[in-house]
Amino acid sequence: MIYRVEEAIKKGIKAFILKRRIILPFKCHVLKVTIGGETFSDTKPPNDEHIIIDQEPINTSIYFLDVSSLRELKSKHPTVYAIVANYDANLADPKTHIPIAIEITEGHEAPIRKISPDELYIE
Repeated sequence: MIYRVEEAIKKGIKAFILKRRIILPFKCHVLKVTIGGETFSDTKPPNDEHIIIDQEPINTSIYFLDVSSLRELKSKHPTVYAIVANYDANLADPKTHIPIAIEITEGHEAPIRKISPDELYIE
């Protein structure tokens, strides 16, 4: 099933972590990714030397090239922050930008939540 960003979050559908890859349960544009104070943006092909964004038919994957496993980062940086937009969104309209947090867990499933206004996150 194809989900929109907020629909997947509302239903509690989790991301999936495979080593250095986060598979989001929706197809989206990834405008910015922040982990441990490092921010990556403008990651359209040929992508960034640190991350790769791969859009699949119903999912979007974020590959972190600087680590062999995201679990290595869990103790220092347990959360990956991102600004995403639905695949069919008008990216020029900031109202379509959705800030999310992806929790790195010990297992493969990673909870996703929309970031609340009182949470520290700089766009």
